[in-house]
Amino acid sequence: MRILRIVNVIPNDHSNEANPDSEPSIAVNPNNLHEMVITAFTPPDAGNTSGPLFYSSDGGENWSLKFDIPGGETHDQSPCFAKTSDELYMGILRGDNGNLNV
Repeated sequence: MRILRIVNVIPNDHSNEANPDSEPSIAVNPNNLHEMVITAFTPPDAGNTSGPLFYSSDGGENWSLKFDIPGGETHDQSPCFAKTSDELYMGILRGDNGNLNV
């Protein structure tokens, strides 16, 4: 019997957040399966002009928030790792001006 473990991706330092965090997307690095990124409709922290993404470097055991998405709270985002490198690519609809950025 295999036992599955559920891990909350919301980091402890944001455990009091009450956002819906809807429409999540996940990307797993094919060259390093321990590296994962999750995006969702999560607003940036107050005073932060970049939107957040959830990042794990240990296969999803622990998660942190990285505020690296330009344009603040995005309208949509699609993350993907390159097949032959460790580069993360994203297509986003910026929250500040509605433009599509890749």
